Amino acid sequence: MDQAWSSERFQLVNAIADAALEKTAGARDAYLDEACGADAALRRDVAALLAAHSESEGFLDAPLLELVAKDISPAHEIGRASCRERV
Repeated sequence: MDQAWSSERFQLVNAIADAALEKTAGARDAYLDEACGADAALRRDVAALLAAHSESEGFLDAPLLELVAKDISPAHEIGRASCRERV
């Protein structure tokens, strides 16, 4: 992201990325070519947003308590609280 984004720039990048996510992987590049045209900076910004979206997939799929419970064994203390038994 080469420049500070204006509200309009953010809306444009977000709209193109949202539309790209609706496309199949095979159709996405052609869509981005058309949507971004010769604006290489726009294409880079959209690609960065898409990459961030891809990296974050599944981040909140598992409930937090389930993830934390795997690391807490009986007799484990967290501050003044303690785990007496696994539920």
